[in-house]
Amino acid sequence: MTLSSCLTSVGPRWHAIYTLPRIEAVAQKQLDRQGLEVFFRRMWQARRHVRRIKLIRAFMFPCYGFARFDAERGRWRSINGTLGVSGIAMARERPQPVPCGVVEAMVAATAENGITVVERSLKKGVPVRLVSGPFAGGRGILERLDARGRVALLLSLMNGSVRLKICRDMIAPAGCCVHVLRVLCKDEVGRSDAVVSPAVW
Repeated sequence: MTLSSCLTSVGPRWHAIYTLPRIEAVAQKQLDRQGLEVFFRRMWQARRHVRRIKLIRAFMFPCYGFARFDAERGRWRSINGTLGVSGIAMARERPQPVPCGVVEAMVAATAENGITVVERSLKKGVPVRLVSGPFAGGRGILERLDARGRVALLLSLMNGSVRLKICRDMIAPAGCCVHVLRVLCKDEVGRSDAVVSPAVW
């Protein structure tokens, strides 16, 4: 389906949902209970506790999620009253659908456990960032991938660079975290906002 045909199509479309801070999981569960198709993208994130590092499934887009519904036929106003939901991205007092292909691409790049799959964007020489482990947040250049799921990268540090060999799941392309799509909308309380989506896949 082309972008022009998508914009003129009828039927269910993906819409951005604003959630209250730190309760995205609650909003996702409650929307799912209403029979809506929902998508809240996650990634592995390292959390430090005392001297240990624990990997958790964190939401890639804090305070954002996506729900698929037909704004012309569905009872979308009930979404605004859902526990954990702040509101729907609106335009002229109507739900504003996310541009065609954005959420579909995210869904296609997500594994069954809900974790981002970034292998298609990982190539030799591309900038990457560490999303877990003791160097989480660091950036470097990918040097090599192997068939066993290990990668070699040149990590940039304050005093130079160091070569690391780590699991592929511990890195992501440096540009894939968020890219702001300025949507043509203001919500019912007059708030201008943006819908986020990955910049690369």
